[in-house]
Amino acid sequence: MSPVVSSHSEVISTADGGQISLDWTDNEGSAQFPESSSRPTVLLLPGLTGNSHQSYILHLVQRARTDGYRCVVFNNRGFGGEELLTHRTFCASNTEDLSRVVEHVRSRNPGAPLLAVGVSLGGMVLLNYLASTGSRSQLQAALVFSTPWDVFVSTSSLERPLNYFLFNRNLASSLRNTMLKLILYDGTMMLNYSKVLVTDVSVQSPVDPKILSEPKNMFLIRTQLELSSSVSHSSSLDSRSIREFDERYTSVVFGYQSCDDYYHHASPCKKLGEVRTPVLCVNAEDDPFSPLQ
Repeated sequence: MSPVVSSHSEVISTADGGQISLDWTDNEGSAQFPESSSRPTVLLLPGLTGNSHQSYILHLVQRARTDGYRCVVFNNRGFGGEELLTHRTFCASNTEDLSRVVEHVRSRNPGAPLLAVGVSLGGMVLLNYLASTGSRSQLQAALVFSTPWDVFVSTSSLERPLNYFLFNRNLASSLRNTMLKLILYDGTMMLNYSKVLVTDVSVQSPVDPKILSEPKNMFLIRTQLELSSSVSHSSSLDSRSIREFDERYTSVVFGYQSCDDYYHHASPCKKLGEVRTPVLCVNAEDDPFSPLQ
């Protein structure tokens, strides 16, 4: 059972016009660190398609709160309940959004130690951030769980029949839902709606008539998007695996020559020598996302 956690949300903007949702648990009743200005902050990075409502994140928040820490969950674009304002969402190799979040969190409590915990894809982003910043990192320490060290190996593992059935297809479905949010948001702008907040959309569900009143509107929207973007929205919505989605969307949006090029740059195993921040890395031997080598 997931613990009950009280938090408040904050939305910050990005340089490219996007926005990121942060969920804070300030822990003002901390007995260990009663002074807010010096209370350590733990920044949590969920896994692929995860957010602050996932059970594993709530348990991490509860553990940190018990230890007296302040917590903030970094929700990737499109997964924190906020509007998705850009065609760009997130990828494991790009650390610009995390850098923005770290700077913002640090500015709110400049005298407090800042730690970070990443799970799965969150661990990849965190390690890539630490490698890219080296001795300039603004984190005092980090912890990563279930990190895919070599994305090629991880992807192959997730394409095995059982792992595909248990994990891959469901994660691909969540990624498609994010793409649908983007299409619906862009579509309402094309149809001159002033504002729309699309949440909990399912690819299998009928389109909200308040947003798209007629089927021809969806056809018009998707056609216009195909003409105005290098991304094939139709093929992205047809993706049935993480690799297919990365081939059709992620690698294209973030400017990689191919999906393999993206996976090469995303793999943390190639960059550990550049990390200068203390990091504890924890993986299970039978982890399907990062099988034992």
